[in-house]
Amino acid sequence: MGNGSGNICKGLAVALEILGIIGSIVVALSSGEGFDLVTFLTYVFAISVCSVFLYAVGEIVLELKEMNGYVHEIWGKVIKSERQPIINHTKEQSTAPSYAAAPAKKVATWTCKKCGRVNDSKDMSCKDCGTYK
Repeated sequence: MGNGSGNICKGLAVALEILGIIGSIVVALSSGEGFDLVTFLTYVFAISVCSVFLYAVGEIVLELKEMNGYVHEIWGKVIKSERQPIINHTKEQSTAPSYAAAPAKKVATWTCKKCGRVNDSKDMSCKDCGTYK
C-alpha cells in the first residue's frame, strides 16, 4: 500500500458520506408519510460511522507509509554502520584529555575472516558473527 491507497481510502470515505446522505434522504422520503426524520438520522449516523472508519484507515495507511520510509532510512544507516563501525572496536588507552590529539596505545587484535570485525586478541570467537579465530 502506497500513498495512493491511503488517498483512495480517504476519497472513498468522502464519496460514501455524500452518497450515504443522498441515499438517506431518498429512503426517508420513500417511507410513505412524508419525510421520516428518524430513518434519515439513523441512516446518516450509520453511514457516518463507516465513513469515519474508512477515512481513519486511509490516514493510518499514509502514516505507515511515512514511517516505513523512516525505517528504511534508519535501516540503511544501520547496515552502513555495520560495515564502518560507529564505535572503534580496538581498545585504545589515552591519558590525554579528550580534546587533545594524543597518540593512543593499541591492544593486539584479530580480524574476522567472515564478517571483517576487529576483535580483541583474547576473544576466541567474533563478537558479531560467532566465527572462531
